[in-house]
Amino acid sequence: MNPITVQDLLGAGKHASMTGSALTEWAEKGAPKQREYLHGVLVAEHESRPESRRQRLPKAALLPAVKTLTGFGYSNVRFPEDQ
Repeated sequence: MNPITVQDLLGAGKHASMTGSALTEWAEKGAPKQREYLHGVLVAEHESRPESRRQRLPKAALLPAVKTLTGFGYSNVRFPEDQ
């Protein structure tokens, strides 16, 4: 496996909304294993965001509960004679 570079971390950090200066500082100080770990964390964060967004936004929208017609009694429904 190729070692994780500072540029790899900066690219992954942009997706995780982290500042480049902080990532550059820590990436330059870190050992190769630390960079690899940090890269994995940033990539996992980026990949989990769409699912978190799908779960969070409907709740934030305060939409009414989903309703179905399961159990609806159709026996009382009357249609006009001409239909």
